[in-house]
Formats: sequence, C-alpha cells, structure tokens
Amino acid sequence: MAVNAWLRIFLYGLHGFFDEIVFTSLFNFVESNLRDWKFRGHSSLWSFFQYGIGSFVVEQMYLTWKDKWYLPMPVRGVLYVIWVYLWEFSWGVVLRHFNACPWDYSNRQWNVYGLITLQYFPVWYVASLYQELLSGYLLTLSKDPKDTDRKDS
Repeated sequence: MAVNAWLRIFLYGLHGFFDEIVFTSLFNFVESNLRDWKFRGHSSLWSFFQYGIGSFVVEQMYLTWKDKWYLPMPVRGVLYVIWVYLWEFSWGVVLRHFNACPWDYSNRQWNVYGLITLQYFPVWYVASLYQELLSGYLLTLSKDPKDTDRKDS
C-alpha cells in the first residue's frame, strides 16, 4: 500500500507528538539535576496538527531543494529551522488568542514574545535534518507499485 499524503501527515503528527513527549521528559530530567526519575513528558493535542502539517511542508521543501535546486545540507537545515520558528510562532499567536497556547518560553533565553526560543535552535536543526530521512523513507514506500517491470502471468 502506498503511503499517500494524508497518511504521511498523520504519521508525521504522531512522530512529532511522540518526539515532544520524549524531549520534554528528558529536558525535565536534566533540569532537575538528574533527580526526577519519573521521566514525565508532556504535549498538547495541538502539537499533533502542528507537527503533521509542518513536517509535510518540510517534506515538500526537501523535495523541491533536492530535485530542482541543489542546496547543501547545512543550508537546508537552517532554512528548515526558520520555517519551524515561523510555524511555531504563528500557531502560538493564534492559540494564545484563544487562551489555548500550551507552551510559554518567557523564562527561556532568547525568546520572542514567549512563543519561540532560539535556545532550541540546535534541537530543531537536528530534528529537521532527521525529518529528511523520515520523509525519504515514507516517500520510498509511496512509490507506485505499477512502476515495476514485473508482468502478470
């Protein structure tokens, strides 16, 4: 079965949701000076939609930059992070308007209105480049099975 665009968006959403829970549990563990062994992570259902759609956009950027232009990996990584920050900031503005924004980076260094923090740049950079691998894998599964040379007997 081919992995169509909607299924990829769904898988990207699940993947991002899971990654956020793992990240927050590890981050909280480190912030507790390695004392909180409960490893409680957290997220919001909004994150599922953010990651699903945002990662699909990264996939499309990757395909464009891979097939039509050649941008080196370090440049792609920076451009992905710019997209991530624009996406996170936009969602934050809308969610904050409805008093539904689940994150607040006001206490973090280099934050912008508490909606994004440049402190997470290295994490987003690595995650964005990992997204290329995940996208490549899912797109490989999405190849049309009719493209094979096998003939029915």
